[in-house]
Amino acid sequence: MKSPRKNRIKRFEAPTLDEVIAYWEENKFPSADTQPRQFHCYYESNGWMVGKNPMRNWRMAASGWAYRAMERNGIKPKPFCRSEAVGFNATPYEEPTPIEREIAEIQREVDILKASLRRFELDKTLSYSGDREKILTSIRKEIEIDEEKIKQLIDGGDSAE
Repeated sequence: MKSPRKNRIKRFEAPTLDEVIAYWEENKFPSADTQPRQFHCYYESNGWMVGKNPMRNWRMAASGWAYRAMERNGIKPKPFCRSEAVGFNATPYEEPTPIEREIAEIQREVDILKASLRRFELDKTLSYSGDREKILTSIRKEIEIDEEKIKQLIDGGDSAE
């Protein structure tokens, strides 16, 4: 007869939406009105699986979700993993300034334009080379304009401090 294991791993229990919302607010993650619901719906729909493996710790998954959402919104996130954030260097989340948000928005537009430019440069299916060149020139001009806006915002933001 085998003896029962003392250090048995606790079986994963999927959180309720209320638990996810409470965790989001407790950790002061941004977008507490939408992100917890998106997180919960996403994992609920795929059976709380991470790839092909069952989830072990939904709190760490939620922290990663919030971290990536902040990066997508142009926010430099602070560490959310408890092992990184607990201790003397734990810092609360800080909302970005309006200028930082605007710079991030313009930078996203520039990234999209650069991706479009690369696609058009590689696309040889456009039959009229004149149209192709007009499109490429137009995209390049938009990139230049947006990059100039970013420079002006950064220069204006530095002089205000």
